[in-house]
Amino acid sequence: MGIRGKRRRSGDSPSGGADDDHPAPQDWVALNDALLLLIFDRLHSLRDVFVFSAVCRTWRAISLPTFSTLLPFRPPLLLRPVGTPLPSGVPRCRLRRPHRCDLLTPTDPSASYRSIVSRRALSHPFLGYSYGYLIFGGSRPFLANPFTGDEFFPPLLTSDELASFSCAALTAPLSSPDSNLLLCSSHFVLRWRAGDVHWSKHTLELQGTPIRQIITFNGQAFAFLTDDRLFVINFSPYFSMRQLVVPWADGGLQFWIFAPPQLVECDGQLLMVHFSAVKEQMLLSTIRVYRLDGSKMVWTRVDTLGDWALFVDIRGKSTASCSNPSRWGGNANCIYCTGPSCDTWVVLPLDGVVSTMDCQSPLFHNQFYSADIPSPVWMYPSTLF
Repeated sequence: MGIRGKRRRSGDSPSGGADDDHPAPQDWVALNDALLLLIFDRLHSLRDVFVFSAVCRTWRAISLPTFSTLLPFRPPLLLRPVGTPLPSGVPRCRLRRPHRCDLLTPTDPSASYRSIVSRRALSHPFLGYSYGYLIFGGSRPFLANPFTGDEFFPPLLTSDELASFSCAALTAPLSSPDSNLLLCSSHFVLRWRAGDVHWSKHTLELQGTPIRQIITFNGQAFAFLTDDRLFVINFSPYFSMRQLVVPWADGGLQFWIFAPPQLVECDGQLLMVHFSAVKEQMLLSTIRVYRLDGSKMVWTRVDTLGDWALFVDIRGKSTASCSNPSRWGGNANCIYCTGPSCDTWVVLPLDGVVSTMDCQSPLFHNQFYSADIPSPVWMYPSTLF
């Protein structure tokens, strides 16, 4: 999805000649950074950002660290795979591989936009989303930009590097010198940096426990395992993973069902969204949020998100947070949740109860859905990083 602006040469009038009575509009390039940031702050939706960038290309020259501080004030877009319609009576959980994707925005749920990610890309195992790119697996993993259609191909994997990968992520924007592409299996991690001619392989001592999620928080990469263990990933002077022993402040959790816990960065804190079974009612799930207390190294229960909203997908491929959602018509202190076969999303309150048997629930189809088939993910364009 993209919008191109037409640039007029300086001094040209619409009729092709000079017109002193109707001077040409001021060039956007004359705007200083402070004014550009002020305008950007008033753009509540990512669609508005696309329109603005079409007529004002100089906004990309703004310092990215300054620019990225405004990102949490905008909700992410939802990338929704669209499959071939099934015959009447066939369960939606048997959805075929999607042939295209649509983009939806919480600021206008009724509108949708076509993503130009290729059908060929969607035929590959889907491993995750990171910094504006979809990451696909196979014998030659690659990244796809759903806004431009561009595909980026790292080196081919060798025979001893092939595996069933549980997740993948970038540790920084692809253009950053600190960016690492990580592919995670149960027994090793593959690491690739832009410009390298091959992957580096790092054996794991995790008793075969898969890595569920890779997240970057405060400049540090974390690995979250399927048994809820948390590790810090170091790349210098050599690759290593160090476990953080983080107990539960409330003594523990009920086991999760149909949806694994997920890490979310929110307002400078690392949060965990946990769906756990209701005692004696296995068809119901409660929603709890925990915060990593770095001073005591414990998971502490969060009673309120304040003026923030969280965005998660049940498959655990992407998470996000947004401040002051009321500015675009959203709800604070809630979790925007999506999952396989969901047309859009559901808004869940903290400490809410979700049915796992309701066909409209994001939890319902997750129990039947193939792990490598693309499912809805929350995302931001790569140009914003």
